[in-house]
Amino acid sequence: MPCACHHDRTMRLTGFFVHPPRAPSGSPKLGFFAIMKKVLHVLPMNLVLDTVQIETVCAERWRYLEAPLRPCRAQLRIWGERVDDVARGLQRPSALCLGSTPELRDLLLERGFALTVLDPNDDVYGFMTELMEHPRHPNEMYEKLDWRDADFVPGTFDVVLSDLLLFHLPDRVLIGELYERLHTWMASGGVVLTREIISLPANRFPSCADLVVAWRRGEIQNPSDLSHLLIFANDSPIMDERREKVDGRLASILLHALKQKNIISAEEYEMLSTVALPWQGIAHRREDLRLSMEQFFRLESLHPCQQFISCQTMPLWQLINS
Repeated sequence: MPCACHHDRTMRLTGFFVHPPRAPSGSPKLGFFAIMKKVLHVLPMNLVLDTVQIETVCAERWRYLEAPLRPCRAQLRIWGERVDDVARGLQRPSALCLGSTPELRDLLLERGFALTVLDPNDDVYGFMTELMEHPRHPNEMYEKLDWRDADFVPGTFDVVLSDLLLFHLPDRVLIGELYERLHTWMASGGVVLTREIISLPANRFPSCADLVVAWRRGEIQNPSDLSHLLIFANDSPIMDERREKVDGRLASILLHALKQKNIISAEEYEMLSTVALPWQGIAHRREDLRLSMEQFFRLESLHPCQQFISCQTMPLWQLINS
């Protein structure tokens, strides 16, 4: 992974942006690296899973996954306040959830929305439903459909929620098609709330070694945040569709070291190493997503929730149906 400074790979993270380093007195020897050589031969380096398999495994193990890869408290608070604003004054507000994310469904059902869930995978819907605070709620209707096969009466929904959806879509044409459909399905003034992975330039994203140093300095304090940043640092299709493929071997080694030192749980290690690392998603450039969305919606706000460092790669989008 290229970094901002070619002369010294020890870099300081401040507000997630990588800055030139302080004058270091020498890099400390990291306990992780002693483990790396020993575990290299046992790591699953070449797993190949298709999207349906990955989604099913992800849903089955969702209970072991922590924020920021699943919605965090800050994200849900921000969206809860915005959804309350929409629901105020509506006798029976209606919402669409793209995917089965349990936190989003609970958020809408708790506020009295008539909720439609679109998900083409029965297993995913079933696993996620078991993790809800309000499973099998009478106000929820499930449609086993991909959004491309769905058809709703124009003006049906007041709110649409989704989480980490667009990195499944390979190009702006499909993204534009999705938002054109949402524009038709939604009431005038309706609100879309989504969190999407965006690509960052190479010189603004730290390497795995930088991240470990930042962890040892206390600049990264949440174990899940560290493990997810390691995934981003070594998975070029997630970080930048224009970059050449980077070998994820180092991230695998570091994740295994984190598990060996009980910094992350065995369940989270299994989830990240068998699902997140092999996943060939695409992070689109922020401007490309914005252009696709603004063909049909007005961008109300775009910002990270700030609870975790890696939230900078997954900002919250708030869109108004124009």
